[in-house]
Amino acid sequence: MNTRNISRLQRLLAEREKELDAVYQLASLFSRPAEDLQGLLEETAAVLQTAMQHPQLTQVIIKAEGHTALLNSEGPSGDACSISLDPVEIRVSYRSDYPESPVFDHREKILIQCTAELLTDVISRVRMRKELERKHIALGEIISQIEHERQETSSHIRRHLSTFVRPYLQQLMQSTDLADQDRTAVMQLGASLDALPGEGVRVRTKQMEKLSPREMEICGLIRNGMTTKQIAQFLQITDATVERHRSTIRNKLELNNKRVSLVSYLRGIL
Repeated sequence: MNTRNISRLQRLLAEREKELDAVYQLASLFSRPAEDLQGLLEETAAVLQTAMQHPQLTQVIIKAEGHTALLNSEGPSGDACSISLDPVEIRVSYRSDYPESPVFDHREKILIQCTAELLTDVISRVRMRKELERKHIALGEIISQIEHERQETSSHIRRHLSTFVRPYLQQLMQSTDLADQDRTAVMQLGASLDALPGEGVRVRTKQMEKLSPREMEICGLIRNGMTTKQIAQFLQITDATVERHRSTIRNKLELNNKRVSLVSYLRGIL
């Protein structure tokens, strides 16, 4: 092999090394969060320029999302490789103001094409992230508005109850003509009003939906602090029937074999 062929192979090897180094640099560059798009375009342009056969004669223009990176803008351009992929536009050209203006080889064009595709993917991910951030902010505002309206509604209901309901309950409780059974009913009504609406958000579990209307009624009495005997007297049923209902309620609420007070549990969800 003569000296000329050796020199040619060395040049080709050097070009392949530059292209491979550019691939590694681009892979590292595009794997980082793209916080600064202008900076990303400028770094990408610098990598592409360095990877070309004659970097000093190479002009690189990259446009995306209203940003532009421009390297080596002096002098007229000769052979060019242009790639347009929404929203990325890359134009790499060799200056023609030299006696032997170079032309792009196949590998350089492939590198430019792949760079445009990868950059497009990066920008698409940035767009998606910004859209998710925008939706997250909007969702937060909606949740905040719902919570504000919930609190306003809660305050309105409490004011309404205090003004138009509780005075009559107090009159009934002070009445000497009220039977014990009716007095108990009034007390239970007052206790239920104290829990509606609560300051916190009450969540009815799926297990609560399994309860019958009678079991829900007994749950309300238990929640308000009535004993088994008091519930039996109030509902005019036997103590054994109340205990059977309590057992069924614990079973449906999946509280069996758990050291959980039924009254405490119910006060947490009702």
